[in-house]
Amino acid sequence: MVVVVIGTIGAIAVPRMVSASENAKATSLDASRVVFQKALDLYVEEHTGLSANQEADGSATNNQTTFVLRLTGPTDANGNPDAAGLYGPYLRAIPANSFASTRGVRLAGGTTARDYEWYFDTATNTIMPDQTRAVALPGGKGGKVGIASPGLGDQTTPDVGGQLPIDLQMVN
Repeated sequence: MVVVVIGTIGAIAVPRMVSASENAKATSLDASRVVFQKALDLYVEEHTGLSANQEADGSATNNQTTFVLRLTGPTDANGNPDAAGLYGPYLRAIPANSFASTRGVRLAGGTTARDYEWYFDTATNTIMPDQTRAVALPGGKGGKVGIASPGLGDQTTPDVGGQLPIDLQMVN
């Protein structure tokens, strides 16, 4: 009898703990995305409309190292990394993505060889998670939360009629 009661309690508690863990990861991911986006927006404001992937002449670069240096170190008015620069740093480091297995930021038009932590949409100056992972919804609601990369499309969950410029979306 005791074994049955303990088994029943375990059957109820374990799924709840797993969903709480997934919820915590999703909440952490969204908080990281918000911090990252605010840093990008501030960079644009201080560099007269240039995004962190643009050179002073307005041309785009797909150089990930330069992109990261512009956000994590001081820059001059043209966005060139410069220890004596008056602008930045905007981030101490690129925020962690709790669902990612690899580090880095993939810039639109850059490599599509693997998932990075983040995808930067150069057309909209928007940052979002770069991989697609499906996690169970809390409470066993029967759906999934897909974290989709608009650069590669949603590759593990059904088409939901286009990608939203946010990091979490409901899929069936």
